[in-house]
Amino acid sequence: MKNNDSIYFKWKHSVKLICLITIFAACYNVSFAQSVTSDQDLTFGTFCPSSSSGGTVTVSNTGNRSATGNVILFTSSYTEAIFTFYSGNRYRTVYSITTNSPRTLSRVGGGGTMKLTVGSPSPATFTVSKNRFKSFSIGGTLTVGSITANPGGDYTGTFTVTVNYY
Repeated sequence: MKNNDSIYFKWKHSVKLICLITIFAACYNVSFAQSVTSDQDLTFGTFCPSSSSGGTVTVSNTGNRSATGNVILFTSSYTEAIFTFYSGNRYRTVYSITTNSPRTLSRVGGGGTMKLTVGSPSPATFTVSKNRFKSFSIGGTLTVGSITANPGGDYTGTFTVTVNYY
């Protein structure tokens, strides 16, 4: 009975993270109306670090979630970030996609921060025909402290995506 009460306590006070994404497309020759849009935010779902130590939570660029260390994952919704690049009036080859990683996520209402290391995009490079769209996805890894350092709540932050092409 004590174990069930303990599990319920962890569920009740588990950490739920939502990472909001902002977009920045750094492109030359912008007169041809290229664009990057955010289609889906990077979210890590609900989890709980132990009382004495934490670990990491990773959502891959293919949408798989895993944890290391003393972090318990709960059944919940989590997603990789998905972006769409539009080529405009010209054939484009994207040769790199970069982010300003690592970033700090802050607990809404204060009282905790976590480090977000943004993962590699998939695909990392691609070619897009004239007036066409191409989607790419990005995951990330959270470094989670103890339950004292990272109390339950929503943690938010942003990262920049830069698309370089010719």
